[in-house]
Amino acid sequence: MKPDHEQELNLLKKSFAHIIPKYAEINDIIVAMLDSPLANEVRITDLGCGFGDLSSRILKSLPLSVVFGIDVNEKVLQLTASTLAEYQDRFIPFQRDLNTEAWHADLAPLDAVVSAFSLDFLTHDRHRGLIESAAGLLKPGGRWVSGEFFRSRDPRINQLFHDMEVQYVKNALRMGQVEEEEIDRLAESELFRGPHHICEVEEKIGWLAEAGFEQVDVPWRFLNFAVISGVRRKD
Repeated sequence: MKPDHEQELNLLKKSFAHIIPKYAEINDIIVAMLDSPLANEVRITDLGCGFGDLSSRILKSLPLSVVFGIDVNEKVLQLTASTLAEYQDRFIPFQRDLNTEAWHADLAPLDAVVSAFSLDFLTHDRHRGLIESAAGLLKPGGRWVSGEFFRSRDPRINQLFHDMEVQYVKNALRMGQVEEEEIDRLAESELFRGPHHICEVEEKIGWLAEAGFEQVDVPWRFLNFAVISGVRRKD
């Protein structure tokens, strides 16, 4: 890994919790929606697992869980696998591109599919296709839970969220959690600033329903952030 690239990855890993509003709360809500008994062995896939914050929470909360971490970036996966080494073979990294159908090879059957802050990098058509594939991997009664950024129909909500993002960065700078030069580097990061394809919450609910999920609902929402959950229909 090139030194500058390694620095960029470490900066991203360090900064997410400080510059993304409600970061920890969203991850915690996703984990809370996983309703498997603690005594059960469960197989869970974390789509776009990144640096493993969500996977780590799942592994701690569900002691018999196995998490398959899917990410396209090999270096990110190596860093995450190292961070989660204490869980040994309970975290299994897969370098897969969610833009291809090959992402889900050898994963079924699953008890849950989760994702946080990753799926808006997919086009809407690809996003819908991924949901359909995920439904095919899940056992009947298996759960989908994702936390994402959404576009609001009310421009005032979009403006409030933008203002809050700016304030989070200012607070992180004031408290010394990140440095100004680090914020400038993040703004130029290809990993952090890729193209986004934002949908509305209502669209996402419709995609899940079309793919065969029921009990589709929004257990948590704050301005432009929402957690959406659904259960695969029992055959």
